[in-house]
Amino acid sequence: MSGSYKTIYWGLLLIAFNFYLGNINVLPDFLGFIMISKGLRELGEVSYEEEYFRKSKIISNLMIVITLIQYIIGIYICGRAINFTRIGIVFFTIGNFINVITLVVIYYILKGIYAEVENRNLTVFMEKINSVWSFKLVVSLITFLACAFIINAGDFTLIIMPIVAIIGIIATIRVALVVKEAGKELS
Repeated sequence: MSGSYKTIYWGLLLIAFNFYLGNINVLPDFLGFIMISKGLRELGEVSYEEEYFRKSKIISNLMIVITLIQYIIGIYICGRAINFTRIGIVFFTIGNFINVITLVVIYYILKGIYAEVENRNLTVFMEKINSVWSFKLVVSLITFLACAFIINAGDFTLIIMPIVAIIGIIATIRVALVVKEAGKELS
């Protein structure tokens, strides 16, 4: 079971980081979702709380396809630059849709872990899961709000967006670390 959590951990880290060589994303999200789906499949085979992991796995499988399409579109429109042409707006919208669905995947993963931790009465770890989820949710909501202002792309937006992005990466890393810790606590 510990290996399954490690696979999910690495998948979450792949989703958190985007490194580009020119216009090519070296760590595309679909690879992260492949790892998450693999880990969730393994957890579903041994877990008592497989309902949450099953839901997350179904959504992760869907996200493999969606993020692969996003990756191909990203290469087609020259990477990460957002220009507000018709295809640029579609790419921007797909990116926000992916962020919302990723949040749902994270919710079900943490909910499945929480249910298992609750069965073992590990109250300190339960509080940690709640704390990490609350932080991830708030940061995600701030990110979605900030996206509403990116169209104007004023100086304020250009300063705030990198800060919001860094905090978003930190939030996902915290989720990944809780998943990794769950592998140790529950094995």
